Amino acid sequence: MKGVSLLISFVLIILLTITTAVIINLWIVSFSRSSAETIISREETKISCLNANLAFEKILFCKKNGFGDLYGTIINSGNLKLEGIRIDILYQNLSLEKIELCRVNDKLISCLNSDAEISVGERLGYNLTINSNFKTIYLTSIQCPEVRDRVEASDVETKC
Repeated sequence: MKGVSLLISFVLIILLTITTAVIINLWIVSFSRSSAETIISREETKISCLNANLAFEKILFCKKNGFGDLYGTIINSGNLKLEGIRIDILYQNLSLEKIELCRVNDKLISCLNSDAEISVGERLGYNLTINSNFKTIYLTSIQCPEVRDRVEASDVETKC
């Protein structure tokens, strides 16, 4: 008898095929479950953010030598506590500055990673130094990026 018999080779091919099918099936099930969980999580966040509202209540700018102080108050007038508050400044040259905000008592200040939370109905003051050639100012929450307020430079009160 030379080599492997025909019956043994068929059995080995069938075992190899079944093993490969099981491995591929396990990977597909794992990938599908992970994708479904990600999609569900995103949709749950979008649904919870439908009740969110974040707005500039007051916004003032005091110009000093090409720069200035941007200050005022923001309010959470929605039904959801918001986290990760950020102000984005769009300048005349179309550059964008993203300013992460951290909470210190009842004030928001610039920081590296936003840990600011604002409860429902809460008002928080802010004071930031920015370049004076801004075009648009956006207020947003990292938690709910679709929830945002915007103010054009022409609508910002200049007061020192």
